[in-house]
Amino acid sequence: EQFGLAARAAQSAFVLEPTGQWAYEAACAYARAGEVGEAHAWLEKAAAAGFDVVRRAATDPDLASIRAELTKR
Repeated sequence: EQFGLAARAAQSAFVLEPTGQWAYEAACAYARAGEVGEAHAWLEKAAAAGFDVVRRAATDPDLASIRAELTKR
C-alpha cells in the first residue's frame, strides 16, 4: 500500500513539474507495488522527458521485479 501511495504522489508531482525524474520515481513505486503495466508506462514517460532510463534501471533495486522484461524492450 505504501508504494501505491508513493506512486500516486510522484504522479501528482509530475503533473506539477513534468520531469523525467518524477516519472521515473512513479515507475519505481509502481514496480514495487506490483503494477507492472503502470511501471512500464511511467518509464516510457521518463524516457520521453529525457531521463536516462536504461542506465538507471540496470541497477535500481526498485525495478528488480521488472528488470528482465525491460531488457526485452
